[in-house]
Amino acid sequence: MLLEQVRGFVLAGNSMPVVWTPPQRLRDDRDLVRARIDLADSITSIKLQVLSLLKRHQIVKPEWFPSSWTKVALKWLKEITVKDRLCCCRCASELPSSI
Repeated sequence: MLLEQVRGFVLAGNSMPVVWTPPQRLRDDRDLVRARIDLADSITSIKLQVLSLLKRHQIVKPEWFPSSWTKVALKWLKEITVKDRLCCCRCASELPSSI
């Protein structure tokens, strides 16, 4: 219905109203804000996945870990990852070859 009214309005010789488009600088700023929000959401999602994996594998976090994601915390996570890989490699080598 609305489309027919607009079509009739234009066919009657009237021009469409001018629509304001923001300047390029404002559009770029909005894109930057959207990108930063998306990045923050991604970081939050990854942190939650890490915490979920720790809980699933029953790995006890240090007391300082939940409040900060520092270089020390990342180093601790890498150490756990290396230990976990070594454990998985040992376990895999102990499996019977028929599996």
